[in-house]
Amino acid sequence: MNEIGTNICNLCIEIMEIWANELGISYGLLNVLLFIVLQPLLILIFWGTTIYCSISKNEKIKRIIRISSIVTMIIISIGVFISIILPLGAYGHYDL
Repeated sequence: MNEIGTNICNLCIEIMEIWANELGISYGLLNVLLFIVLQPLLILIFWGTTIYCSISKNEKIKRIIRISSIVTMIIISIGVFISIILPLGAYGHYDL
């Protein structure tokens, strides 16, 4: 099981190194942007909208927030999938 975790970690590091090279920034800066800035920001946004939905009496706003959350998660999922698959195929790691 430890080997699987190591392989997944190494794959993620490789993907982030590819992203950093493509963006022209360092791996460290990309790491900070993703995990120190973007991730907590997204957590706060989703947490805030969830609390607002749970206390709001306005059904129209609740429905809009639910739909926008679903759409956002779909877009993020597609973006993550494309961001992982395309760089690996472009750099010859996998035959697509």
